Amino acid sequence: MSITCQGKECYGFVAVQRINFGLGLFHFLLCFLLLGVRTSKDPRAALQNGFWGPKIIVWFAFIVITFLIPESFFRIWGQYFAFVGAMLFVLLGLILLVDLAHTYAEWCLEKIETHDSSGWRVLLIGSTLS
Repeated sequence: MSITCQGKECYGFVAVQRINFGLGLFHFLLCFLLLGVRTSKDPRAALQNGFWGPKIIVWFAFIVITFLIPESFFRIWGQYFAFVGAMLFVLLGLILLVDLAHTYAEWCLEKIETHDSSGWRVLLIGSTLS
């Protein structure tokens, strides 16, 4: 796969893949460390809500480490795994957006039925048209 920008070699694509891979590793580490935490009173919950300095240092360390991984790994990663993850992310976003719109419309209809106000009708119609 050859990536070019106006006839010259592009390096930004792989750099973005590396940084996002480091960010993903960081969040998987946090996920693993916080498994089983049920309340904010759990001692491990402080990892989620605090320790910003060490977390940023660990994230930057992951980014530096990803720049030591060969580029061929990220070409495969970007073409297959990251692509599937991006599709799932967009699909989840669309599902959440449709659910939000449906819940908002139901809420407006409930207000229209209980208050019989033209303001709620205008709000519902205006938000539907916009």
